[in-house]
Amino acid sequence: MPTKFNSASRILDLLKQTIPYRDGAGCFASWCTLFAIDGMDANKNYIDVANKLGLMYRELQAIKTHLIASNFSEIVFLPTISKIESAISPQILHAHWGDVKRNLTEDVYTSLSYCSEILPDEERSITEEDFLEIVALVNDLEMLLKDTALPDHLVNLIRHHIELIEIALSNYPITGAQGLRNASKQAIGDFVESADEINANKDSLAIKTFGKLWKKVNSVVDMAIKADKLAQFGDRAIKLIEQFI
Repeated sequence: MPTKFNSASRILDLLKQTIPYRDGAGCFASWCTLFAIDGMDANKNYIDVANKLGLMYRELQAIKTHLIASNFSEIVFLPTISKIESAISPQILHAHWGDVKRNLTEDVYTSLSYCSEILPDEERSITEEDFLEIVALVNDLEMLLKDTALPDHLVNLIRHHIELIEIALSNYPITGAQGLRNASKQAIGDFVESADEINANKDSLAIKTFGKLWKKVNSVVDMAIKADKLAQFGDRAIKLIEQFI
């Protein structure tokens, strides 16, 4: 099992979970199982699966870029990257899992494990306790929004931010804490743009919970991400949020 937490270790962990999948199972259904996608809207499910496969592809490109920059021989890792790219291609979503599995040979897992040790240790894993606390705050906020006197604009903004956080949490096995940091970066612009309206309603329990949620998300990101400049982002974001709430 990888001792580091980075793009390669995350992709490796995901792919290892598919080892027991049956060759005759549907490719799309198998990806839905891996990504816990089970919505009632089949079209949205396809879009969600394709989006997550796209995120996996981006992580593969990050692995490739880092290894090339580190002057590692491309012979060592490019065949592995190419096989995984073929395995996660949305073009074979209607095929059987065996068409995916034939690309995920033993050498792929061995090479990917090797890459996970070569790459830097990017993050600390987010604890289950922190995950549950964020989810609890999201649930509390959703309940408060069902009966609130906040202007529709603010309600819609908060719901949009909830969606950003939920998507980042669901993508965590692929992107790590970087997804939460990106969600926070998107949210900062909304805080600045709606500062007056947020401040005018700062005594609302929904707004207080909203602020508490983002403070928790940013503190978790700071604890997880190890790069100094990135780790400082959460602290700066918290200070900015405190100006409005």
